[in-house]
Amino acid sequence: MDSELAATEDWVRGENLDTDTTEALADLPRLLADYSAAEGADRASLGQRLTTRFFTLYAGAGARACAEGPDARDLRLLRCAAPVAGLLGDEMASVVDSLCADPGPVGPVYYVDEWLMAVFRQEVAPSTTDEVSTMSARPSQSVSAQLARAESEVASLKPQAVQALKSSGSADDALLECAQRIVALGQDLRKLLAEGAEGQMPSAAPLQRERARIAQELRSQIENLSGNDRGTVEVCSKYAEAVSLRRRLQARMAVDGAEGVADSSALGTELATIRQMMKMAIGPRGNHFPIASPAFVRTTLAEGVNSRASVIEKIQQVEAIEPGLFRRVSFGQEIRIEPLVLLLPCSGSHGICWEAWQKGNRRTPGRIAVPLYCGRPQNDLVVRALGAHRWLVAQETAMHYWMEEGLTGAYYQFRGKSAGSRIDEAFAQDYVSWITREAQGRPVLDAKLRALFWHHLPFSPEVKARLKGIGAYRSLLEADARKAAAAAV
Repeated sequence: MDSELAATEDWVRGENLDTDTTEALADLPRLLADYSAAEGADRASLGQRLTTRFFTLYAGAGARACAEGPDARDLRLLRCAAPVAGLLGDEMASVVDSLCADPGPVGPVYYVDEWLMAVFRQEVAPSTTDEVSTMSARPSQSVSAQLARAESEVASLKPQAVQALKSSGSADDALLECAQRIVALGQDLRKLLAEGAEGQMPSAAPLQRERARIAQELRSQIENLSGNDRGTVEVCSKYAEAVSLRRRLQARMAVDGAEGVADSSALGTELATIRQMMKMAIGPRGNHFPIASPAFVRTTLAEGVNSRASVIEKIQQVEAIEPGLFRRVSFGQEIRIEPLVLLLPCSGSHGICWEAWQKGNRRTPGRIAVPLYCGRPQNDLVVRALGAHRWLVAQETAMHYWMEEGLTGAYYQFRGKSAGSRIDEAFAQDYVSWITREAQGRPVLDAKLRALFWHHLPFSPEVKARLKGIGAYRSLLEADARKAAAAAV
């Protein structure tokens, strides 16, 4: 083993680390040297020990970097899992240097060091919602972070409150209109009866039937009145509470300033969560060795590294193909919510979706994770992650009816038995085919599945225009044309 690989200083700066992290740092060069020389069962055992020590170092260095700020060695470790320059080779070392020099802007695509810092500063809620309390419940949360959350809540609730008041007013107008029509018909009925008393009695049945029909309509509106009022009061009360909280926080900011306490308690859990994300992204048959090398990339190096810029570009390309990608409906209003993206420092075969939205708030962004290094011959990791996000959002929206309703219900009815328990992974792979092949005019999906995706995940008009003349899409395009013609009538 070269002295360069064995040098402790090449891994991470050693000062201000806790005892466990310091011990891991001391052990790692020797373990790496032994691992490189070992074979068979000894190599596997050493690999497990090296991985355990590596992540102890990773967690300790991450916590220290958030508290003090990272240096170049911290960035190579945290962002790229590349603490040992001698393992990279010249070409990959250059790529790692360019990734570490990426200045941002940060968000919605984050490298791990940026993500940890955002959690530490409470700009991003922790990824675990069960073990770690929500940001609004933490007493240590800074005033500025609380105010930012309150501003977001006010912005989210205001259109809902306006719509609720508008709907309530419309309901009252309808009630008044019904009542006025009943009174007017009663006047007509009495006039008719009075005229009949002086001569031949005309039929009063049509007026009676119309009056009864409107009375039934009025009764139905009255029955719905209580529920409508309850919903309006609930939405407007939440909006008023959010405005009041924002006002109090603004007053605190004016008096005390924005200083607050950074949250170091969530870092340990967040680091453990990130490691779990990495395991899921790598997959059971992937490369679980934790230290980056050229073997991490299974395609050309230029195409096999998911930098921030390339991920943003890919997301834009997918949304241009499928415009409904980030659209949701909340309280009858269509909104666009783009997920947060975490770039994991591992060689992975799966882009994953960690959550559809923050627990309890459907108007917050979900979270997807994409391996920094492509462990597949084709780099479709971003598209797979977006497909996983598409599935989870639809599943969470349908709740316990997900096997019966909407996108997930239709897909489950089509492929549920063949996909087994990993139907989400089957959907993500079919979504990759939909975006990367079907949208390019290369039909590979079953005709029924193609029709299902065409209905639930429609292509943009520009993509559909390119598909004209291809037989597999003819009937689908003709159906679209008939619908458009019927809607225009």
